[in-house]
Amino acid sequence: MSGNLGMPSADKNTVQLAVSHDFNRLTRFQTGRNELTSKEFSRETNSILVEAGYSLSQKWSVDVFLSWVRQKRDNRLAGVQQTTSGIGDATLLLKYRLLSSLNVGAGIKAPLGASDFTFTEGGIRSPLPLDLQPGSGAWDGVFWANYTTTLKFLRPSTTFSTTTTFRLTGKNDEFFSSTYEVGNEFLINTSVSDRFLLGTLIFDPSFGINYRRQGTDISFEFENPNSGGDFVFINPGIAYQATPDLTFQVNSSIPVYQQVGGTQVANSFRINTGVFYRFSIKKN
Repeated sequence: MSGNLGMPSADKNTVQLAVSHDFNRLTRFQTGRNELTSKEFSRETNSILVEAGYSLSQKWSVDVFLSWVRQKRDNRLAGVQQTTSGIGDATLLLKYRLLSSLNVGAGIKAPLGASDFTFTEGGIRSPLPLDLQPGSGAWDGVFWANYTTTLKFLRPSTTFSTTTTFRLTGKNDEFFSSTYEVGNEFLINTSVSDRFLLGTLIFDPSFGINYRRQGTDISFEFENPNSGGDFVFINPGIAYQATPDLTFQVNSSIPVYQQVGGTQVANSFRINTGVFYRFSIKKN
């Protein structure tokens, strides 16, 4: 979710809205960098992501990020399939335009989503692991920065952008009579996009590289060895600009490097489709 934070810069009194569907498929069973032959374990995540932004002035703006999440995990070895769904956590981000091409921000992630789902097997009710809960049950600090510039030496319409997000995670003190703390998260997204005309239609193809560092989870003050890792993805995408204020987009994430902590199910592919709209409430 952290990789979707941050609306573009806009003039004072501009409202921006983005709604997207994010599908993530995990089927690569790995130990460290090595993929195992087992195909018995997989996960899927479907998320509806809603982000709204408002420009308080030419310098200050605020974004609100909400989500609904549906997760499914298959263990074909044991013949078990577990599915959960619900409202996810929410993020509030306050941003400041430091330079014309540089924006910085800070905010909080609030534990809006549930983290107390259980399942029943053999007449015994047990807690679901945190990775199947809609929320983390913890307050997190979020730090964000974006740099965007035009690569005029290539084409006047070519744009380079890089976004960095760091999430300082808090602790869930009420996770079924125990404590649980998801590892800190660091992301950096870089992309190059351009604009082309196809008749009267305007398209913006893009290509990016994403690096994500996920820290090790901690439960009962002990590290979970099967958590965390380093991940690199390539991100091809394209957007269609229907009007100057209405854009439809689709992009994907393809893993090129994954080193997980311990043994985990790692990413196979991800695809995100959505629509972006903005309007001004400023009186003429």
